[in-house]
Amino acid sequence: MSNKTFRNLENNTNHNSSLFNASAYSESLRISKIGMWEYDLQTGYLHLSEELIEMLGYPDMPKVLPITTYINNYVYEEDRKSVIMQASSLFEGNVEPRLVENEYRIIRQDGSLIHVLVKANLHYINEQRVTGITQDITALRETQIQLDDTLRHLADMKYALDESTLVTFTDIHGNITYVNDLFCKISGYSRNELVGSPHTMTNSGYHPKSFFNEMWKIIRNGSIWRGEILNKKKNGELYWVDTTIVPFLDKEGKVYQYTAIRTDITSRKEAELKISHMAYHDSLTGLPNRRFLTDRISEMLMNRESDHLVTVILFDLDNFKYINDHFGHQAGDDLLKIVSNRLQQFVLPHEVIGRLGGDEFVLATPNVTSKQELMSRCKALIDYMNEPYVIENQSHYISLSIGATFSPEQGNTVKELLKNADLAMYESKANKSRNNGFRIFESDLLFSPLNRFNIESKLINAMEHQEFTLHYQPKIEKDSQLVGFEALIRWQTPDGQVIFPNEFIPVAEKNGMINQIGSWVMKTAIRQIREWLDMGLPPMVMGINISPKQFEQKDIVNQIIQTIEEHDIPPQLIELEITEGILMDFQTETINKLKILKDYGVQLAIDDFGTQYSSLSYLKNYPFDILKIDRMFIKDIESDPKARAIIHLIIQLAHRLGMKVTAEGVETESQLKFLTENFCDYFQGYYFSRPVELWKITEMLVKKKEAF
Repeated sequence: MSNKTFRNLENNTNHNSSLFNASAYSESLRISKIGMWEYDLQTGYLHLSEELIEMLGYPDMPKVLPITTYINNYVYEEDRKSVIMQASSLFEGNVEPRLVENEYRIIRQDGSLIHVLVKANLHYINEQRVTGITQDITALRETQIQLDDTLRHLADMKYALDESTLVTFTDIHGNITYVNDLFCKISGYSRNELVGSPHTMTNSGYHPKSFFNEMWKIIRNGSIWRGEILNKKKNGELYWVDTTIVPFLDKEGKVYQYTAIRTDITSRKEAELKISHMAYHDSLTGLPNRRFLTDRISEMLMNRESDHLVTVILFDLDNFKYINDHFGHQAGDDLLKIVSNRLQQFVLPHEVIGRLGGDEFVLATPNVTSKQELMSRCKALIDYMNEPYVIENQSHYISLSIGATFSPEQGNTVKELLKNADLAMYESKANKSRNNGFRIFESDLLFSPLNRFNIESKLINAMEHQEFTLHYQPKIEKDSQLVGFEALIRWQTPDGQVIFPNEFIPVAEKNGMINQIGSWVMKTAIRQIREWLDMGLPPMVMGINISPKQFEQKDIVNQIIQTIEEHDIPPQLIELEITEGILMDFQTETINKLKILKDYGVQLAIDDFGTQYSSLSYLKNYPFDILKIDRMFIKDIESDPKARAIIHLIIQLAHRLGMKVTAEGVETESQLKFLTENFCDYFQGYYFSRPVELWKITEMLVKKKEAF
């Protein structure tokens, strides 16, 4: 490039200069993303090489243009000020010949930005011109930005780790090479004390050697280990850390160091321990609760030695109600605490004592060897607890009523043992003068009036305090489609015990409460159908059981129809399940009731067919739609050819009489296969689902709706 070349530019404006066109370095410049330019200080025009124009991304860009046009049209707005200032400085005096650099961004024609590095040669400033090159350094800057971002993220991560976690590095032998400040703060050791010391410096001794052997085995193989470790501070205090140990591998895949990242979880572990204690212990007395007792007695039953008995002693305080009523609930609570403290001193190391609720307690032991030894333990308990109790500065004597039972002779489950001990306790309370305050369970108590009285008194409270709930067992069609449910009542006592209908319905039938309970079941089930329909869920048939006593009511038909109409339910969605006890006398009144319901549209099912006084006359004289085969026959399908023959005949007979058949108690695939092959219409049983809570059934219906 000669000075003469620039002087020959016609009119110093739109010249067709060949300054850059024949450059021997054109291709090299293009590859290197470098362009050349010259700035004429006399005219204010900028001359651009073809390589520069191509690099800037404007194919139609003039090769010669005023520098102000270049700056305003092509330089990124945020960078224009610095470019203008640098260009203006060239007109000032005393500019020394030198090389100067500037970096700014160009807006390309497609709207993208490129970073350019401009190097200006001021050695020709006296000739009123400046020459230079412009290089595209976008890739370099983006890389630098990414690197800066990475370094910033790493710094942020390190800060976050140092603020929230304990970080250490160790060599392959487990010697500490680095610790952060938080590790020093939590452990109580200085950095000088830790660095160079073995990692076992904070070992609490809580974990067995096998724990750490397994840890080293994992990390030495190059794998990450995670776990919770109990460490010890310099002052001897213990603290829990959630630990992740990461091995670092060299190019050959060998471990050369480890980093351990620990989070202090001491507060969480203490909270978990507190929650666990609350879940398994009574809040008032601190004694184990029903849940804890159930688990421990279950363990005793599983681990029982052949020559030992697992015994359960259940007792309550005879005078507790008097203390509560006359001195207030605080006095009652104080008494329970004193009793609990005494019991903890009485119990032996292998035994467990707990509070079921109220003033009821349980003592269980796994190694009594005879009934006589159990009786001696009961008497010892009575004698030990017979000391006076001081409540509000007054002495009170509290007697116990004790019922005891033992496994395996009197039950093999916790539920059986608690139930039998409860029966024995109530018999003890009723006949205190005869049995010295305790009674060992005997099978005749199952049928005693006392047992019925106990359930009856609790039933009244159950109805008053709304302790009943409905579970629903799905009814499945032969093509595996869900077509309905059977509503089944459950009684859940305040302490969480679930009592099944076979335990309380017979008592309710004897004392007349069955009508009230049956009415509640009817209204609750029908109201639930209405709620499902209002939710837009598919209509399902609801099976509702009617007891013989309930059906004897004069207005039972009106009750049923009125309840259906109150909730605007299609009557065909109701399947009333009638037991054979209702049908025994072939009374005209019974037939008329069933026919009215049938004509109204309600479906009628004969329940548990074959278990009482089965007669073909039932099927001939009554307008049933469905016959339900009792589970007693179903369970013997796989082992008893007679059961299979009976089921085959029942299904054929029912179909001939225009009825459909439901099999109850289907639990295995082979049972289902036999029933299907014999054209059974519907199925119920654990093979498909046990009776479940309302929310689970609603979830089934939602899924069924979504499937269509």
